[in-house]
Amino acid sequence: MIRKIICLLLCLALMAGLLSGCSGDVSESPQESSGAVDVNEDMPEDELSRAVWYGFAQDRPADDPVSEKDMAQLLRGMLELYDPSLVSSWDDMTAPATDEAIYRDYGAMMLLYAAELMDCAVFTYGTQADPMGLVEGDPFDQPIRGGYTLFEIYGINWEDTCPSFAEMGHECNYLNSCEAFVISRFSLVSGKPLMEPEGTDMGFDRPLEYGDAALAVLRLYESCSGPAAAIMETEETISYARQLLTQAQQRREEILNSETLVEYTGTAYYVSNEGDDGNDGLSPETPWQSIERVNNAALQPGDAVFFRRGDTWRAVPVYTQTGVTYSAYGQGAKPRIISSPENGSGADKWQLWWEGENGEKIWVYYRDMPDCGALVLNGQDYARKVMGFWNGSEYLNFPGDAISGGIDDSISNEELLGQEPFVVEQQLAEDMTFFNQADSKLPDSLPVYLFGWNAEEGLADSSGPLYLRCDKGNPGELYEEIEFLTQVGLFDDPASGVVLDNLFIGYGNAVIVNSGLDVTVQNCEVAWVGGMVSSYALESETASSRGIQRLADTLTTCSSNTSFINNYIHEMHHAGVGVEIFTEQKAGAEMNCENITVSGNLLYHCGSGALFFNWDEEPNPNHMFRNVVFEDNYILFTGMDGWLDNGDAPAFADVGGPNMQEGCAVRDNVFFMSRTPLIQIDTYSSEYLLDFEGNSYLQHASEPVVVSYSGDVTGSFSDGEEVLGVLDDSSGSVTLLYADGWDTLGW
Repeated sequence: MIRKIICLLLCLALMAGLLSGCSGDVSESPQESSGAVDVNEDMPEDELSRAVWYGFAQDRPADDPVSEKDMAQLLRGMLELYDPSLVSSWDDMTAPATDEAIYRDYGAMMLLYAAELMDCAVFTYGTQADPMGLVEGDPFDQPIRGGYTLFEIYGINWEDTCPSFAEMGHECNYLNSCEAFVISRFSLVSGKPLMEPEGTDMGFDRPLEYGDAALAVLRLYESCSGPAAAIMETEETISYARQLLTQAQQRREEILNSETLVEYTGTAYYVSNEGDDGNDGLSPETPWQSIERVNNAALQPGDAVFFRRGDTWRAVPVYTQTGVTYSAYGQGAKPRIISSPENGSGADKWQLWWEGENGEKIWVYYRDMPDCGALVLNGQDYARKVMGFWNGSEYLNFPGDAISGGIDDSISNEELLGQEPFVVEQQLAEDMTFFNQADSKLPDSLPVYLFGWNAEEGLADSSGPLYLRCDKGNPGELYEEIEFLTQVGLFDDPASGVVLDNLFIGYGNAVIVNSGLDVTVQNCEVAWVGGMVSSYALESETASSRGIQRLADTLTTCSSNTSFINNYIHEMHHAGVGVEIFTEQKAGAEMNCENITVSGNLLYHCGSGALFFNWDEEPNPNHMFRNVVFEDNYILFTGMDGWLDNGDAPAFADVGGPNMQEGCAVRDNVFFMSRTPLIQIDTYSSEYLLDFEGNSYLQHASEPVVVSYSGDVTGSFSDGEEVLGVLDDSSGSVTLLYADGWDTLGW
């Protein structure tokens, strides 16, 4: 019991220090990249001895047969250490346990039952079942060995669908689920699965022995962030991580409060919400009022347009002109140029549309709205979009990914089109979700392309009723600001020589730097971008998914002499920054993507971070990257917010085709935690891999640091030495983190 108390106190102390924030003294970067240090001299390094040390295993011969009651007691002791409040439920569940010996498959099922009670019945490495390739065929369609009645003592038949796995998108029974679970759930301390194979045989049909049972229970315990953090996170590790987060906070403040220091050689024009388009616009005292006036002005290269800080312009694109700078003047927050057509706050803008028996309330907005990617509440919270699939005449329930929009290949077109009609009050099953019935201009045939490279003219203006479930009451009364993410391209395809400086750009569609040369985006805040539906399709095409495609990217360039410098980019549905080469770039012209700088930026809560992507299928020396540099960027917590794209979420990705390059580098960046592998490499040959130098890689131990699908190196890597070897980053550092809470900064 004393040992248990020591361990629990250690967990609480470490977690309290972690969650206190980023302030306080910080230490230097750890010299070791492995991160594994024994924080208690009494704790054994050997796993089996540690299970006894914790107090939930006995010092018994490893080959002793395990009974149902033995396994129940092992798990009970672990639950008592993990969360004593769970013990009574476990005791009730296992009361009928007997002294009859059990097989390994039944032990796996008991592990899954306990994990469900602990709310950790998910795979450690994302949703990859059987990552070790040990189960032949489909791990969710394994043969039943039959003859076991012991499953039924829990009141759950092995043929029942496992709800935990259904939440991960896998419809399978408990027996199949438990086998996949013990293969795909890893200890964060040892890196080993709950149950290990003998060669390639998991031996689920063999008797369970005590040593294997104790190890499996220990690894389940140490697969959870709290117990793992108590062992693996040192003061040095925590101080280093805090130091980097403190630096990121400082950079955020510097960008948000940056001064206007742009240089220009021509005429300065001023724009204010209190101005008048009849003014000459030549001074802060005689400003223009509207973006339309700016767009209609005959601006010359070297001119500058200054928007007044603290003001807002809505739902009107800025048609940039060659060689013109667009920046800010005055005092206060950066001027906001946003796609949201209006602030949805105000009780009179929302009417109660439906109320359920349990207090559920759905409200309808006072006017039809164009398709929205999300609703942003008070600049920080959000309501999440629920999607229906447009079949040409009505919306249907959508069986695909509710966030990303993609649909699994196992779902046929017939199954997709055979879904029930979308019923708002049924589909808005969670509080703070919404549905936008923007079908006024949708055609009666598929596919439908609303916008993008294959857009059909006029469809982007399709609109319809917007329904929001808000159980607490009228949303217009509850929130002072409700902004709608819509598909207005605010600075889409800037002209050559344009500078965007000190602007807030957001609540809308992609901010794309596409074909213009010598474009600079600096000192800007770019926030809340993407999520609108761009297509409904039964077949996938380049850049368009089967099912529903949602708009995603933010700052993207496929041109040359482009700079993204000192920007704060956050809450992006998909990528924060992208450098891409398209197969038919600029109407089929073959060209290179040269002299691009992505430096000094802070990316926070983006669906993915920075992308380096060539769509070519074969190397083309006339279609390659030259002198593209990602330097001194902080990329934090990619894919780790509830409305972001559910796909791959790397902080940095070198993906696509061969990605031929010369002089391209990724150096001195901080990559801090991703929902999926932190770095993704998918080039055809390592000779095209970018030059990685001096980067800091910090990742939660539940996900790999690097995953590589290249022809030369394939696999997942978390060991510091292996990671730096794969990336050839001898001056970099790798730090693994274990505790929950690192991704909650409250920004």
